Amino acid sequence: MTVRTTFEDLKASRPLNAALRAEQAAVERDYALGARIRELRAGRGWDQAHLASEAGVPVETVDMIELGELASNLAELQRICATLEARLELQIVPA
Repeated sequence: MTVRTTFEDLKASRPLNAALRAEQAAVERDYALGARIRELRAGRGWDQAHLASEAGVPVETVDMIELGELASNLAELQRICATLEARLELQIVPA
C-alpha cells in the first residue's frame, strides 16, 4: 500500500539546514515579488509587453520576474514599480 503525503507534510518531516532555509526564503520572496507585480499589471489591464514598453525593460525581464525566476537588478525593479505607481521597499536585517 502506498502512503501519500502532502508537500507540507514532507517539508515538516525534513527540517532544512540554514543554507537551504535561506535559499527557500529567497525563492519565496522572488515568487511573491513577481506575483505582486503581475497583480498590479493585471489590475491596469496591461499585458507584459505594455508594462515592459512603459518601463523601458525587455518583455522577457517582466516575464521572468512575474514567474519568480529572475531577481532583476534594482534599477529595473524601480522602473517597473514607478511605472505601476508602486513603491519598492527594501530591508536589510540581521541574519
